Amino acid sequence: MSELNHYGKKIDSEIPVTGVINTNEIIWEFMDYDYICLTCEEIIDENPDADDYDFLECDSSHTKIHGDWIQDTKTGIYSPDKAGEYAMIENESTCQIVFSKTIARGNPCSPCFVGQVEFSNDGDFKAYTLPSELLYQDED
Repeated sequence: MSELNHYGKKIDSEIPVTGVINTNEIIWEFMDYDYICLTCEEIIDENPDADDYDFLECDSSHTKIHGDWIQDTKTGIYSPDKAGEYAMIENESTCQIVFSKTIARGNPCSPCFVGQVEFSNDGDFKAYTLPSELLYQDED
């Protein structure tokens, strides 16, 4: 077991943290397209009197959540459903897996993702990742 102060946040090599992957690593055709676009929800909340929302164009610049989430009925805040398979946030070209039943090892990310782990290199730190059937695999 090792512990690291990663830009002000301590991470323990044996306790899973958020895993970070590139959107190009995901086999999107196998993903459940039942996502929630947080950006569109925010626009709708800011325009409650709109007659229609045809002006909305959900694109790759929007923040989306995929997988298993629970929304608090009072606050509207989403939390990962720990009984689900995974919970992931998609931000343009990067995805953060904040919970998953699947765990892999990697290295701490750049300062852009404090206390989180990426999988591009072998590493010692545990992080949540997507199930293998949703990821492109290296052919080593």
